[in-house]
Order: sequence, then C-alpha cells, then structure tokens
Amino acid sequence: MNIKIDKSLFLPQIKSYAFKKGNEKWVPEKVESVVTELYDKVIDLSQKWFDELQPGDFEQSQITQWHFRLNLKREIMREIDIRKDEKLRKSFIPTFLWIWLLERLISYIVKLIIEHYWPDIMTELGHEL
Repeated sequence: MNIKIDKSLFLPQIKSYAFKKGNEKWVPEKVESVVTELYDKVIDLSQKWFDELQPGDFEQSQITQWHFRLNLKREIMREIDIRKDEKLRKSFIPTFLWIWLLERLISYIVKLIIEHYWPDIMTELGHEL
C-alpha cells in the first residue's frame, strides 16, 4: 500500500491520552520517554505493516476497521516485547500494571492510525466507504 504515516500527527493525542489531567503529579519524566519510544516503535512497525500489506491479504468479509486494528495490533505485539524492556523494570510501578497500560496505549495508537487512514485504505483496496 502507498500509505505513509505522519509521525507527528498522533503524538499530541497520545501524550494527552497517556497523561490525562491529574496524573502529572505521579508520572515521572522517565515515563514520558517510554511513551515516546513506544510510540515511535508502533509507528515504525505500522508503516512496515502497511508497506507489506497486499489487497488480497483480507477476504471481503474481513475488510472492516476491527479486522485491520486486530491484525495490526497482533503484528506489533509480536515485534515488541514489553516484558523485557529495561526501562519498565526499573520503574516504581509493578511490571504487570505497566504491561497492561502499555498494551492499552498500543491499542489506542493502532485505533488512531486505522481510523485516520481508513478512507485511504478503502481507496487502495478498491472499495467505497
């Protein structure tokens, strides 16, 4: 596919989502760098996934935003090993909670990407909205 993801497009929304009002007082600066690093990884892996995606990869019944989000998230989770990240282990927040939070953040990033580029995806696949 010819979709090119704009890295700067979603970062403000991701930071807003990750650091909702009231959380600033207990969120260390280290967390912001982890969120930014995760965001970069997710965007790079999403771009790779879009580059390798072929129109015949999905059956007609699977051309939905839900299927695209599911497949993209699976691919990202296969590539990123949250449990072995050194930055997360040195945090004061328990690892199981970090894993849950970062998986939610990955899901949110994937949702934003698919929703934003959905008209382009449909055009590339030769379908109308």
